[in-house]
Amino acid sequence: CASEQCPFSLLHYLPLLLKLLDREAYTLRLSILQCLGNMIEKTSQRQSVEQQKQTTNSYQDIAKRRASVVVRRQSMAISKENEKDDDEEKEEKLQEIDLQTAMRLIVLIGERQHDINAFVRAASLRVLNSLCSNGFIPLSQYVLVTSIALERLHDKAVLVRKNAMNVRK
Repeated sequence: CASEQCPFSLLHYLPLLLKLLDREAYTLRLSILQCLGNMIEKTSQRQSVEQQKQTTNSYQDIAKRRASVVVRRQSMAISKENEKDDDEEKEEKLQEIDLQTAMRLIVLIGERQHDINAFVRAASLRVLNSLCSNGFIPLSQYVLVTSIALERLHDKAVLVRKNAMNVRK
């Protein structure tokens, strides 16, 4: 899957991917949900071996590391004419935008719980479970994820109820 091997390149196509969530084919919606989950996980895990040893599971630390990698890549592309002050301002903006984007993606994955297809609802719960177990969901969103899982326990599809039971930290 492209989201596992090159998630940073898919970040540029995020608006296109989000438009595909409204398509009729449920397999397309399934793959987009999995892609969004992979993008959140993989862009946060791009770090050196030394940083992995000193890792804290705080979502803000992960978002800052992710933003710093993106900033480094963009700073290579920026010509040498720009001053250091401009780079610092862009880095601060990128960290704010990045965290907001990740939060919106998590909310968007949660909204797929009201999809008409049971396989999409189950896939959404699997992605949320993966994000929760790997520590990519901020503490402020745990209430949302828990309420989604509790709501889906009353779903008529067995697969959805099973995946709702598996959502945990």
